[in-house]
Amino acid sequence: MDAQSTAKFPNVFKLYPVLREVLENMEPAELINLSFCSKRTLNTVKPVCTNIGQQMEIGFKFDDTKTVTFACPDVRWEASWQQGPEVTFWKTWRSSQTKIEHIFQLFNSPNFAAKLDLDIDPKTTKSMIEWAKQRETVLSHLYYCGTSGRQASKLLRTFHNCGRLSLAGNLSQRFRVNFPLESPILIIHNAHWVTMENICSFKGQAIAVLQSSLRNGNLNVFLKEWKSGSRRVDLNLYLMMSFTYLDISTIVLDIPHVARRWIRKTDNKETILYEVFNDDNTMVASMFYEEPLFRKMIIIFRDSQDRL
Repeated sequence: MDAQSTAKFPNVFKLYPVLREVLENMEPAELINLSFCSKRTLNTVKPVCTNIGQQMEIGFKFDDTKTVTFACPDVRWEASWQQGPEVTFWKTWRSSQTKIEHIFQLFNSPNFAAKLDLDIDPKTTKSMIEWAKQRETVLSHLYYCGTSGRQASKLLRTFHNCGRLSLAGNLSQRFRVNFPLESPILIIHNAHWVTMENICSFKGQAIAVLQSSLRNGNLNVFLKEWKSGSRRVDLNLYLMMSFTYLDISTIVLDIPHVARRWIRKTDNKETILYEVFNDDNTMVASMFYEEPLFRKMIIIFRDSQDRL
């Protein structure tokens, strides 16, 4: 038997194109586990993870379950690590930071989200806010899911440069904010505390006020005052509001130069557009909502002839 016929089958995994093909078909959790094995495996899987990281949002959630969760919504995948009940919040947070930083570096994603429940001990809360503040410019979305008015107020005062800031917790009925709100995109759930003054003083690109206590009449008065010039709103502000019942006739009542347009119709719904004009026929706002939902309205304040 000659040497050629007895040659060993080649290790194809030494061939990087073959190896990369294998890695690209692995789940993110498997890639993370591999990356912790050694520096060599870390360097091997990192190019694949970086490529994946450009296509998905990665979120870290830390709440009262003492669980740190790494999630990829686009592929409906989630991994987590959890400490036992005897371990304090502080130890859980401190022991998790190395893994969190490792994942940040591994995926190098432009879409990192952090979901923080800060209704825990003050020491851990302070450290988590400091951690998020240091990474504010690389966080695409920061959620606060707690119910502490003090912490919600602190986040609103502190995070002005995060891509999106969301308050998702059910805050007390007595919670109020009197200072100007500032964030590129601010999303407020359970927004019973939001006033028209808060919306007027908002400094950013978009604000979503969901489940608010404001009524159709409040928005009508606001629009009249804005149209008359007694209230000012940042140019191109994107305002989304939800109502228990949306009554467009009340919202546009006695507002001059409002034109109604139908922009999209499907089997299940119709999207209806209203445009608001000045006396010189310059469009200054677009308002649209969907029937038959009658719950949510979007207003874009602009000063151009552009159409949606």
